Amino acid sequence: MNKKLLIIAILPCIFATITRPINNIITFFVKEYPEVQLPEKFQVATSSTISEALGQPDYLNPKDHNNQPKKANVSGIWALHKGYARASSYFGQISFPRKQQSETVYLIITEKINPTFIVGPSTVGYWELDPNSSIAIYEISMEYDEDANSYYFNTKKIDPPEDNQVSMQAIVIPGKPEHVYVPEGASITEFTANLTLPTIYIKKEFDRSYNASYVTNLRMYFEQVTEEYQENDLTNSTLMMTS
Repeated sequence: MNKKLLIIAILPCIFATITRPINNIITFFVKEYPEVQLPEKFQVATSSTISEALGQPDYLNPKDHNNQPKKANVSGIWALHKGYARASSYFGQISFPRKQQSETVYLIITEKINPTFIVGPSTVGYWELDPNSSIAIYEISMEYDEDANSYYFNTKKIDPPEDNQVSMQAIVIPGKPEHVYVPEGASITEFTANLTLPTIYIKKEFDRSYNASYVTNLRMYFEQVTEEYQENDLTNSTLMMTS
């Protein structure tokens, strides 16, 4: 009887170890917000445009200027998530280690957000929103459509919590919400261990200097940790080691 109980007690530990996600990520891309310019034939002619057309001839084909490759200005956008601070890459990708089982992610865009300590000033418990700042919160949840037999992310804007307290699991982008466009509705995805969230768009008015400096001021509260595994006869333990 004792041997059966011992086997039953060990099995959950084995399955928990096998199914535990390793090095999975939450990732998304930022892109420049598209702006449409009317072709010249639809623009209203003015005295200035007519005088420019009558000026000295240009020996360079203007189409060549338009066809020159332009560098996408999507790098260096900072975001915060669960103790990590990450900047977008050259291609606009931001990635964080996935430290949650839930397939719902909250995205917060606001100018000011304050860390609240549970053991101050060393351990941050949660974020506290500034009610005097503009705030936009989006709930991004993975759902399954049985008719289409496919997974998708459903993005919707939600109201800030009444107590202004937000979990550290939320992704925070410091900046004015009106300068970031987050498409709402359904976005097709695939079910994997990694969460690839829908793309968001940064408008040209977005203050990159403020975004970077604000994250720099908050990074004093962030200390990167590494995981080390300790095994004994019955269980596996995860130890969080600070650098």
